[in-house]
Amino acid sequence: MNNTALTAAEAEILHLLQKQPGRVYSAEEIYETVWRQTPIGAANVIAVHIYHLRQKGYVIKTVWRRGYKAE
Repeated sequence: MNNTALTAAEAEILHLLQKQPGRVYSAEEIYETVWRQTPIGAANVIAVHIYHLRQKGYVIKTVWRRGYKAE
């Protein structure tokens, strides 16, 4: 893992995905859990955060048309 610090949102997303490895979370589920709001533009927002997590060395799988998961 990279030693780059995580933002609060990145840490929450990572924690959510690692809570149940293998479970697929939709962008909307992730958005609602992290921001506790109705997901508006969730796909783009989550995609950017997932990209940043991957740049920091975390392995997050994309499940086409379904969402994201950690293994």
